[in-house]
Amino acid sequence: DKNEAELLSCGTGNEIYRLNLQEGRFMKPMETNIDGINSIRINPNLNILGCVGSYGKMEIWDIRSRNKIAYLPLEEDLNIINDSKNLFFGND
Repeated sequence: DKNEAELLSCGTGNEIYRLNLQEGRFMKPMETNIDGINSIRINPNLNILGCVGSYGKMEIWDIRSRNKIAYLPLEEDLNIINDSKNLFFGND
């Protein structure tokens, strides 16, 4: 949501931490099925969040409802991660 000031952070665990900058407090984290999240990225046009982690696993979240909408176990071909990132989230 463009009207919210929220910082998202990930690390070696399976949670995406949410810091509400307006209220100055942590909100309930988003729990994924990925251990060791390596990257998160938001598509503001679709209001979705993608996260990629260890062993090529990828999850897509609806950031408005904080619900997971897709889980992609990409262990077979780790090169697809770059293609998926560009497909869903565009190039910067």
